[in-house]
Amino acid sequence: MNGDNFAPLLALPYVRMLGFELRQEDEGLRGHLPFADHLIGNPLVPALHGGVVGALLHLTASAWLMAEAGAGKVPQVFSCTIEYLASPELRDCVASAEIVSRTRRFANVRSQAWQPHSGKMIGAATLQFLVA
Repeated sequence: MNGDNFAPLLALPYVRMLGFELRQEDEGLRGHLPFADHLIGNPLVPALHGGVVGALLHLTASAWLMAEAGAGKVPQVFSCTIEYLASPELRDCVASAEIVSRTRRFANVRSQAWQPHSGKMIGAATLQFLVA
């Protein structure tokens, strides 16, 4: 994994605020979101904010597409459907993605997020990107 390819994505202020990281693992590229108190959505539940889960799914899908294309440019998403599957605990989360289809101008990517301590799937997303 060439870290320079992901520099534009990892340099975004929102990405830095989240603490989002990319890791190369045996299974492939993984998005990693370490838990931090500012990511809590509802302290009464308690659970991570849904927007944080959505961001993890989106950022991981973007990174996969950047890696596949070898591009140093963040792809533009034009459609995103998120499925919230379970209330995420106040712990680290990871995500993976796969490119479902790609044409010269568009790419469809499926992303899924879970919490490694339990293996519990917390969300999934289908995203369409402009790649031209």
